[in-house]
Amino acid sequence: MADFDRAIDFVLKWEGGLTSDTGGLTKYGISQKAYPDLDIANLTLEQAKAIYRKDYWDAIKGDIFMWPENIVLFNAAVNCGVSKALEWLGQAEQKGWREIMLSQISYYTKLAYSKKYKPYFLGWMNRTMDLYKLVNDNT
Repeated sequence: MADFDRAIDFVLKWEGGLTSDTGGLTKYGISQKAYPDLDIANLTLEQAKAIYRKDYWDAIKGDIFMWPENIVLFNAAVNCGVSKALEWLGQAEQKGWREIMLSQISYYTKLAYSKKYKPYFLGWMNRTMDLYKLVNDNT
């Protein structure tokens, strides 16, 4: 299985379904706020995967990284933004993917002080620990 396929399977495990959250109507993790001209309610899984490929995987140049750096960086880009993920990559030095995950945890912890984001903290931590287990078991 190609790395993008493994990475998108992980992300969709946590981003699936039609919901409404801080991004408005959201399906497969694709929000109305981020994509105001997109018909979110009728978004197909294949369309969502194409968006993730173009706007996140390609934006972080996922194909140039090896497993597990690419999935950790991709997950960070999806959940925290491409620019934040690339910033953490630049700061990662020798610890690589582990340091990116630690930066992500620190970011979530700071966000959790806000009433707006506090309800999401446990989910973010569960997702991060699930990713850690996935990459740790497969490296």
